[in-house]
Amino acid sequence: MSLIDQMTPRQKIAAIAVVGAVVMAVIVIGTQMRTHRALTEFPEPQGTDSIIRKPSTAGEMTVDVSGAVNRPGVYKLKADARVMDAIQSAGGFQQGADIRKINQAALLTDGMKIDVPWVEEASNPGSNDDPPANFLVSINLAGPDELVMLPGVGPAIADNIVQYREENGPFQTLDAVQEVPGIGPNLFDRIKPYLSL
Repeated sequence: MSLIDQMTPRQKIAAIAVVGAVVMAVIVIGTQMRTHRALTEFPEPQGTDSIIRKPSTAGEMTVDVSGAVNRPGVYKLKADARVMDAIQSAGGFQQGADIRKINQAALLTDGMKIDVPWVEEASNPGSNDDPPANFLVSINLAGPDELVMLPGVGPAIADNIVQYREENGPFQTLDAVQEVPGIGPNLFDRIKPYLSL
């Protein structure tokens, strides 16, 4: 029996997340190194100041912030701003944001897009099993304690469902639950058999 076969589903998801984070870090570092090398190996030609311009180190830059923030949008920030400054400009993180996947200390570049991911809670706390086939939860009536019984729904997403329902009224269709922050297509496909209006 291999090491992977001995892992619980939660451990497998954690291992995949760690590998994904390492791969993303290598990609980001490699991209930054190539950009730095290109700027140092190919300096600006003399006499072309009006044609070629280096990014300004003074003034402002514009960044696009989306995902699990309170006010997604395009923001102007100081040239030396960091990712955390952009997120603060966008109203901060929403409940359910996966802040572990964001390097808040990274320097911004003009035109950068920051997409704050949602936590996709992989399993129901206290249980790795899906509920029985005849199990149904009313998305219009259930409280957080009942919603966490759905596979893949933890306390943060359960609270998001209740908050969305309080702000927007009852769900008209089951598909409408996909508008709740943190419920993507994969999670929706997993919980749909257990949902009722």
